[in-house]
Amino acid sequence: MMRIDLREGFPERGFALAGCILTYLEGWADQLPVHRSWRRETLRRIPQWNRRGMVAQVANEAAVGLHRWPEPVCWETFYAGYSDPTPGLHPRIQQWVQLRQAFGRSDWSSYLGLLAEFLRDGRSDISPIWYSSVIDFLSFCAQVGSPPALQVRNRMLRDSSKWPSVPVALRSCLFQGEREM
Repeated sequence: MMRIDLREGFPERGFALAGCILTYLEGWADQLPVHRSWRRETLRRIPQWNRRGMVAQVANEAAVGLHRWPEPVCWETFYAGYSDPTPGLHPRIQQWVQLRQAFGRSDWSSYLGLLAEFLRDGRSDISPIWYSSVIDFLSFCAQVGSPPALQVRNRMLRDSSKWPSVPVALRSCLFQGEREM
């Protein structure tokens, strides 16, 4: 349903549902806003490894969509229900939410600290999220505009042809700033 909303051009509704699904899968909500049969007792029957995979899948889809609809309201709608500080099934997703929040606030000191830790841990099962964060960093380097920042950005763009498994929707975002510069 989230994918349908996004494909049909209803990003706020799609991102809100994505956030609700993640909140539910993490055990922070008692039920989903759709399919009322998915209650807490249903969630308990799903193995933790399977729920973790579902969390990664939904968040990865959201990460790709958030580059298609970069308006702040879409991001805020997504993370509104998924900003609980309680450790969850997938701490890397929570780390990504914190990273994106710092990026959105232009809190560059926090952003760069969180980014260094996040990128160091690698792609694993959150490859679209990881690449999404790299694209945000490329945007940051373009905004800074200093010779060292642009050098880092240009080097990363040259290397991007070798990056495995970059989703097509995100690959098109890689050189977006190039056209604007």
